[in-house]
Amino acid sequence: YLGIIEDESSIDTTEESTATTEDEYFGTVTSTEEPTITRPPFINVTNSTEFKNALGKTDIINVFGNITLEEFTYIPGNTTIRGINNPIIESAAAAAFNIREDNITLTGFTLKNAEGNKGYGIEIGRKGSRSNLNAPKNITIDSITFDGIAGSSDKATAINVSGYQFVSTLVEPIKDVPGLREGASLIKNVKITNNLFKNIPNTALEIWNAEDVVVDSNIFESTRGTNTNRGNAVRANSLVNAKFTSNTLRDIGRSGIEITGNGTVGVLVQDNKIEKFGTQDILVGTFTSGITIVQGANEVTIKDNIIEGSVKGGGVEMARNSSNF
Repeated sequence: YLGIIEDESSIDTTEESTATTEDEYFGTVTSTEEPTITRPPFINVTNSTEFKNALGKTDIINVFGNITLEEFTYIPGNTTIRGINNPIIESAAAAAFNIREDNITLTGFTLKNAEGNKGYGIEIGRKGSRSNLNAPKNITIDSITFDGIAGSSDKATAINVSGYQFVSTLVEPIKDVPGLREGASLIKNVKITNNLFKNIPNTALEIWNAEDVVVDSNIFESTRGTNTNRGNAVRANSLVNAKFTSNTLRDIGRSGIEITGNGTVGVLVQDNKIEKFGTQDILVGTFTSGITIVQGANEVTIKDNIIEGSVKGGGVEMARNSSNF
């Protein structure tokens, strides 16, 4: 009469739920994975502890206050350290910064030794160790004041770009030269620009076994060496495709720009002003010059430079198996 068809059985065959929580009953899935930690684009630091803790945790570290480095500080790859309003970074270590990875920029601060310390400044070396076949690339040092920071030993300079793996001896002439193992790469794409080097108790800038180097618009003021081989503004060896342009050199203890090595090819030295060199006392038996190209360097162009004020030496020296000027 009502049009209802009665079920054959009145027994409920649905299984009783065994869920113990609301999420289980409704089928909600709860993740047990760790939450994703987002890497901040930059970190602002005002003291040494904050600076140390920020390394490796961001791409850009903005330094707002003066800090002291208590150890030779390794900089991870893909890092920019940027001073805001020219803070002072003091080094109390044997050297300040250790660069061995790709894509690193230092800019906008003053680097000096802590009182009583005699460490050097920045070392750019091979990845991991000197024996490693791989070398870093894309390094920029810009708008830094290097104030009196250097040691007294060989290559303990304000900036030391050290790409060689061993030192061998040439028979003719008898001269130690840097070398690389087969398959080893050069440190590549190094830009050193707009810096001030002053009161440096050694050579200011050493560059060994590097490719695509730009040294541009820097000021070098007052360098002094502890022996006759030190005290340059620049000493470089085994460079490929390097440019030294628009730099100003004043009161240089030894030579201005010295480029050596039978691995050197493709160098431009242009628009530099070398005002005075050969000024240190330790120069007995030493010839100095404003620009020196020796020991097998080749394919070198020197043009539009001003060289004056030699205390001992000559303007431009080209010698010892160098060619194609």
